[in-house]
Amino acid sequence: MDKEDLDTFGERLYSLIYPKHKESAAKLTGMLLELPEAVLSQVLQDEAMLTAAVEKALRALQLAPSRYNSQLENGAVMLVFKADRF
Repeated sequence: MDKEDLDTFGERLYSLIYPKHKESAAKLTGMLLELPEAVLSQVLQDEAMLTAAVEKALRALQLAPSRYNSQLENGAVMLVFKADRF
């Protein structure tokens, strides 16, 4: 996936996540953007799948907030989330 595709997916995801999760929308979007492109496409087309993915990402953030929040930028959360599929 090239940067333009990633930006487009990110914008779409953020606009869907933000209304319900204003404070964590950016983090959740970043986590979900680590999913494979095919899964991202499905998540964007299926509201139930998006809800499940967001809930899973929220649980990951809640497990160890300080650890995950401090490591989010270096990809640690994304790798943990990515390894645990739906």
